[in-house]
Order: sequence, then C-alpha cells, then structure tokens
Amino acid sequence: MTAPVLDVHDLRVWYAGPNGPVQAVDGVTFALRPGEVLG
Repeated sequence: MTAPVLDVHDLRVWYAGPNGPVQAVDGVTFALRPGEVLG
C-alpha cells in the first residue's frame, strides 16, 4: 500500500460565532493517498 500524501488525525476546528465559539469539526481522521481526491 502506498503511503498517504496527507494524513490527518483527530482534527478539531472552532470558529468565532456571534454568540461565542462554534465547533465546526470534532475528531475527524482521514488519509489521502496519491491519486485520491477529497471533496
């Protein structure tokens, strides 16, 4: 198996909302190998 070109583990993203912080992503894990497309 080919090694991933992108390997993400436990991604968490917050942004500032009008009433305080908003969590957009919580614990996403994925890997992309050569030739794969995300989106």
